[in-house]
Amino acid sequence: MKKSVIVIFIVSLLMGTFGSAAAETRYVSESEFSALLRGGMGNQYRILRMLNIGTPVTILEEHDEYFKVRTRQGLEGYVLKQFISAETPKATVITRLEGQIADLREKLNQAEAAQQTLKVDADALATTESQLRQVTAQLRDLEEKSSGVIEISQERDFLAAENIRLAAEVAELREANDQLFFTAMIKWFLAGGGVFLGGWIIGKVPGKKRKGYSF
Repeated sequence: MKKSVIVIFIVSLLMGTFGSAAAETRYVSESEFSALLRGGMGNQYRILRMLNIGTPVTILEEHDEYFKVRTRQGLEGYVLKQFISAETPKATVITRLEGQIADLREKLNQAEAAQQTLKVDADALATTESQLRQVTAQLRDLEEKSSGVIEISQERDFLAAENIRLAAEVAELREANDQLFFTAMIKWFLAGGGVFLGGWIIGKVPGKKRKGYSF
């Protein structure tokens, strides 16, 4: 019974070690020689690929001199342990830092652009408010000055209308006067013509008859 417990304990330790190794990601370390991914453990096996420095690989199995690894492309093979490191290679770190620096610079440029935009908007708002105050003041001044002009304009319109009305009355009176004058002339002409006609008729009457009318 005790032996079974010990065996189970050892197996658990081995499985725990293997499980942690299987989930671990390591990198091809910096070396004068290229890391060779082979189909088996030994130089007699075919080279599947040459791995560059900083290439990440997933550890699948650990042996005496080799790691069985899987690349991100899904290719599996064996690499000598001396070419694999848990530390991120300097070149990879530098590349990451350069990328982070580039991202930070981009964010900084965006922040500066946003700040400049806000400054421009604030300046534009201040300018617009100043112009609005000036226009408002000019409008009020114009209203005060134009109040008398409006009254004069209204009075002028009233006098113009009154002038038109009086001119129409004068025209009517003149027309009526002309009509009366014309009527009087006709009456005078008719009256003068009657006198002239009566005298002419009297002048044509014979003398004998005229004696009969003498007093």
